[in-house]
Amino acid sequence: MSLVGDAVCSFVCMTRFTVYVPDDLAKRAKAARLNISALTQNAIATELDRQATSRWLDSLPAPRHRVTHEAVLAALDGQDRAGLPWRWLRHLTATWPSL
Repeated sequence: MSLVGDAVCSFVCMTRFTVYVPDDLAKRAKAARLNISALTQNAIATELDRQATSRWLDSLPAPRHRVTHEAVLAALDGQDRAGLPWRWLRHLTATWPSL
């Protein structure tokens, strides 16, 4: 960081990448005035997060038996009747039906 007059300047180091896209896609992106740098950064970060999640899931022990979606919903209904917390799980099961 350096001080120039009343302004503070931060120096940020960034690596440059060359990204190849089809000409038509490049024209459409330019016409839409997309921030290609931000989109690329977001895509890379999202993919790295996805891979990290996959590695973490792969590191977990295999389940001893399969739990059906209906069994999860029944357990949540039981929690609701008992007044137990974790009501947000109902939203989770509605959002991710594969649970």
